Amino acid sequence: MAGIVCYINPATLEKIDIPRSVIDTMIFEEQDADDDVEEEDLFHRDMKRIDRDWEQTVTINPPESGVSFTFMERFVDTLQESRIGVMLSEALSGRKPFRHFNHIIHQSDERETWFAFRQKCLETYVAEILAGELWNNEPRN
Repeated sequence: MAGIVCYINPATLEKIDIPRSVIDTMIFEEQDADDDVEEEDLFHRDMKRIDRDWEQTVTINPPESGVSFTFMERFVDTLQESRIGVMLSEALSGRKPFRHFNHIIHQSDERETWFAFRQKCLETYVAEILAGELWNNEPRN
């Protein structure tokens, strides 16, 4: 899974972003000392700090491919029966839908519309995760 993983401290609203590819290759040792961590390894230090200093953490992973696919399907639905809508719909129903969708959308006049639509989808995705996490961690009377 590509993308950025966002860690949020709900108490302070501090946010740390770490590339998924870096997280997937990190190796953590049992010791807590940061002596062995090179100064350039900022991501490793950030992960240790999150683990050591934050009482709670909300983790927002990039959307899974199925969720991203749903974003594309919903976008195609907004185009109704336009030529580009038909082309994108065919791309989604064929082999390698992500590649073909991106190729078509980047060559079309709907490119910026797609980016704005996708941004709203991502904002909703993040808001739902935050709402769920904060609701579940909130003390109830």
